[in-house]
Order: sequence, then structure tokens, then C-alpha cells
Amino acid sequence: MNYKPIFLALTFIVFGCHQKEDVNIIGMWQSLNGKTVIEFSADKVDLYSNGKAMWSQASKEGVLHYSLNELQRGWYRLVIFDGDKMFVKCKVEIVSKDRIRVYYFKHHNILDMADEYYRTTDFNSLNSIMNKIMEEPDTVYFN
Repeated sequence: MNYKPIFLALTFIVFGCHQKEDVNIIGMWQSLNGKTVIEFSADKVDLYSNGKAMWSQASKEGVLHYSLNELQRGWYRLVIFDGDKMFVKCKVEIVSKDRIRVYYFKHHNILDMADEYYRTTDFNSLNSIMNKIMEEPDTVYFN
């Protein structure tokens, strides 16, 4: 019996499912550098400060949609739209299933700012998230 087609199908299923798990950004993400929370639904996105929507209030449409496309493993292009016009363009680095880094760009791909987010379920979890992170050993990146 020729097992090659079965092996290829199983490999595709395993890697296809694994990749989708890495890209699951749907939900709420608490900024590790402040009190903002970014929330993704299946097709909408908004940034909250102190529980108040910031981006949708600044948009003409009142709601922002997004597209997420893989650039290379672990890196994605995130474009946020206000209707049919680009609102914000970003790169997203998937650090882990619970941690992402978002790099916001302005015109001519000049880095505007970057922020790191941790998966959350509410607007008030910064302290508990930071306590959990502080229990982890620190990694030195620069000498």
C-alpha cells in the first residue's frame, strides 16, 4: 500500500492546525506598558483606554475591520481599515499563544511605536499579569 498520500494529508492537517493556533489573536489583549487593551473579534478590532473605545470613536465608520496575513513564521501583517481606507498598519510578532508584540507604522514604514500585549479577559488585569510575568526568570538581551 502506498502511504505517501496518507502521510502528506496528515502532515498538512497537523501543520495547518498548528499554524492556526499560533495566529489566534481573537480576544482581549492587555498592554504590558500601560492601561490600554486591544480587542479582536472575528472581523473587528478596537483599542480601549480605561475601558473606553478609542479607535472606533476616531473612525468615520464607527467600526474598524482588519486583515491579518502571514509574512513569515511568527510574523504577520496587520492592516486595520476604516471602511475601505487604511486606518493603521502594523506588524505582529507572535511571542506565544498568550503574548504578542505589535509594531505600529506611519507613512513610509517609519516605526511609530510598539507595544507588547498579554491575553486577558477583562480591562483590569494588568497587575495580575505583571505579577505572573515577574515570577518568570528574567532574560538578558543586552550586555
